[in-house]
Amino acid sequence: STQSRSSAASDVYKRQPLLDVSGVKGVMRELIIQYCGQQNIEVRECNIAENSVTDFDSMFVCNSLVGVLPVKKIEQKLFKIGSISKSLLVAWRDGKLYE
Repeated sequence: STQSRSSAASDVYKRQPLLDVSGVKGVMRELIIQYCGQQNIEVRECNIAENSVTDFDSMFVCNSLVGVLPVKKIEQKLFKIGSISKSLLVAWRDGKLYE
């Protein structure tokens, strides 16, 4: 959806869909990219095929309205809340994304 950006995370790096495929270049996206840079978390924009999201261990959606929201399930696939998702959720909750 254009209201939320879907981002997938592993313990090594965060990937997000290219903007020409989904999402908007919003404030929360920029804050997360900036925060990841400060935390030495590699961020790569890439094409993510819809049928490949079940290959990820962890993912979250984000926007300025809901902040960072871990995805728990898509269809039958259950996702864990990974370390990067947890870190971003805590940073958003504690206001560190805005520093």
